Amino acid sequence: MFPDLLQDLLPDSWFDAIRGLYGSSLTDDMIMQSVTDASDFFHIDEPFGVAESDTIGVYPLNPYTLNDDILVFSYDQFMEMGISEQDGLDMVVTHEMGHRVLQGMDTGFNSHQEELCCDFFAGVRAGLNGMDVSQFENALADTMECDTHPGGADRVEAIEAGVEYAKAYFGEFGAAPKFSDCMKHFNEIEVNELKGFTSRDQITLTPEESFAHPSFGCTRK
Repeated sequence: MFPDLLQDLLPDSWFDAIRGLYGSSLTDDMIMQSVTDASDFFHIDEPFGVAESDTIGVYPLNPYTLNDDILVFSYDQFMEMGISEQDGLDMVVTHEMGHRVLQGMDTGFNSHQEELCCDFFAGVRAGLNGMDVSQFENALADTMECDTHPGGADRVEAIEAGVEYAKAYFGEFGAAPKFSDCMKHFNEIEVNELKGFTSRDQITLTPEESFAHPSFGCTRK
């Protein structure tokens, strides 16, 4: 009851300040903006709920709709990962949004391949928008392979592949790839020449002509 009373009496800025004392420079506003921007990148609606928890992840619930997804985050886990800046935060959230988009799709991926695909999409976003992937890569580089997640070296390689693909595609076509283009490239594991570019505004994926999620047919204009 006492913590609940504090929550009611003290402003959010006080809790942000306390987090700052323990080394976290992330705020609730930064996280919510990151969720908005990552959703815009994929041209999907924001998750139904965003809540602080003891871990970072997304709960798709019903895999045949985007409307009930819950994104959870943990300031402690961000700190443990070394995520303290906007670009690092955006990479983590983009990865989680990738899971939302892939839910219900007949990709044929195992759990490792899906994780790598989400890392790849984080790299694509970084490559299109000149974002720094170093915090995200450093957070993953030394992670051990397990039943559900690939090892850190493979994950860093997937991020770099996304960055390189995005730069090469934009350099060649002067536009962002579509989601389907990215999926095709990821599945074919092609190697592309790096071509740099700069942009001040976030570049999102090019929308499909009539994009509807193949599993549940919802679309976002």
